[in-house]
Amino acid sequence: MAEKYFFLGSYAKTGMGLHTCALDDKTGAIRLICGSDVGPNPSYLAISSDHSRLYVANESDGTVTGCRISHPDEPVEVLGAQPCHGRGPCYVSLDRSRSWLFVANYSSGSIAVYPTGPDGAPGEAVSTVQHSGSGPNPKRQEGPHAHCIVVSPDNKFVYVADLGLDRIVAYAFDEKNGAIMPHLETLTAPGAGPRHVAWSPDGHYLFCAMELDSTVAAYSYTSTTGGLKLIGTVPTLPAGFAGSSSCAAIRVHPNGKFLYVSNRGHDSIAVFSIDPAIGMIESRAHVDAAGRVPRDFNLDPNGRFMIVAHQDDDTAVAFRVSDETGIPARLDGDPVRVPAPVCVVF
Repeated sequence: MAEKYFFLGSYAKTGMGLHTCALDDKTGAIRLICGSDVGPNPSYLAISSDHSRLYVANESDGTVTGCRISHPDEPVEVLGAQPCHGRGPCYVSLDRSRSWLFVANYSSGSIAVYPTGPDGAPGEAVSTVQHSGSGPNPKRQEGPHAHCIVVSPDNKFVYVADLGLDRIVAYAFDEKNGAIMPHLETLTAPGAGPRHVAWSPDGHYLFCAMELDSTVAAYSYTSTTGGLKLIGTVPTLPAGFAGSSSCAAIRVHPNGKFLYVSNRGHDSIAVFSIDPAIGMIESRAHVDAAGRVPRDFNLDPNGRFMIVAHQDDDTAVAFRVSDETGIPARLDGDPVRVPAPVCVVF
């Protein structure tokens, strides 16, 4: 039996809030291996490309924590933590060199950049930026809400999806010293609420899930300028749905042909095809997520399986993904049961 390992972040206030799990590469069966105490509310995670380091946004106490992954059967080792320079850290990611760690703070609408250090522990922040402004939704856009921060495939720019401002803000990034400088902004539809973004594997396109109006937008990327040009916007909900729902996570299949967005309320995974030549997306299916509030999901590195984390059901469930259609199908095996899982990383 060949296994792949993945981690679940959660809204656990105390104790073992980070969970190590295994996926059977043949059957898709999943199991819980162990838990790790990495601080309260380890809600969002980032893993290094060599799978030796894990970084955690501790949402309730306003810190970011670095961990060493020694062996999948053992809890991770906490290396150190730093203040997030804002309130409500909700997203962490690494640059392509694994030398810099980015943090987005939802509640304060701010971002920060940290060196990862020789041992992987985050050092003191070298760059911090506070966003300002508001949007047309008085309940959700009363101020800035930085919800996602990712580096471009060429490591030249950093993009921040700010739900409160209806903007994707781009910063020029200096990978030598971690400095970021305001570069340009891409406006989304008023009240759309950009939440999370994902790159195509070839780096030509950026896709953004809009939380508030339940749409997904496709953009072409120009590496020389860092500019984003809107290709098209597609609803994530089926025609005729009249209930309350909002987008959460967005992922691109490793083959670059399929795009996925989770809907909370409709409790589904929206499946889209991607035209690799022009980046156009088209709705293909809405798959029952097999649980309440699919806060996050992710695909294994080969794109054969999908793990969906349900915040309100305290479960993570496995799906097999069709090679031909990209549509996931729920597997019959038992789910992993952990309190309020909200992030999945392989």
